[in-house]
Amino acid sequence: MSETRVKFLLEERDILTHWVNVMADLPGDAPPPLHPGTKQPAGPTI
Repeated sequence: MSETRVKFLLEERDILTHWVNVMADLPGDAPPPLHPGTKQPAGPTI
């Protein structure tokens, strides 16, 4: 499987100036983060 890289070049006027944390507004708890290699839930970091 090949991975294609995409690079976006934005003009100064197109760069976002505000961010919103939507996780705070979603019902329930967030799912656990996934390990990028195994795609399984990541365990605690020691």
